[in-house]
Amino acid sequence: MTPSPIEQTLLHQFRQLPQALQQLVIQFINLLLAERSQVTPLLSRPEPSPSVFELAGSLIGSAEGPSDLSTNPDYLEGMGRE
Repeated sequence: MTPSPIEQTLLHQFRQLPQALQQLVIQFINLLLAERSQVTPLLSRPEPSPSVFELAGSLIGSAEGPSDLSTNPDYLEGMGRE
């Protein structure tokens, strides 16, 4: 299997480093691999909770009265005033 361009670049740059730094790069890669196994579950999000609208959906329209309270002028009296 032929290495991808990014793999070729990494290998070329890795070979230019002194052995002590190559060892440091290997340790860093191992750290990233260990972190990935811990971070991956955090990235998978659970199903979102239902909204209040969804929870109250069965109640909507079950009470008698106007569908829009703005049709009741007494309800709106004083609205917007302190």
